[in-house]
Amino acid sequence: MKTFTKQTYPWGLYAKNGSRLLCSDGVVRAAELKETADTFFSVPASIKIRGKRVTGYYTGEEQQWIDGEKESNFLTCCSFRHHDGQEWAGLPDWTTYADPAKYNALIASAQ
Repeated sequence: MKTFTKQTYPWGLYAKNGSRLLCSDGVVRAAELKETADTFFSVPASIKIRGKRVTGYYTGEEQQWIDGEKESNFLTCCSFRHHDGQEWAGLPDWTTYADPAKYNALIASAQ
């Protein structure tokens, strides 16, 4: 698996460095995470693009339904979603992958 996060035990805190997250442009990048989640489904995170820091959060992605059925190989990956107002980074919005086939192909590329 190309994407992963590192957690410390026994408390399950996230390690600051050592995580690899899928970005919306299809590139898996090294990320810095905060120790704990700020919501049920996300952890504050940042990546570097061209030497500049892009802020956002880490979350999980799962395949979408296609014609009422999930594809046979159910895949998940760790992804980075950037905050608004960072268009300079060149990352497309995840909403551009509203087409389930494209979205599922992006997730499969991280496996």
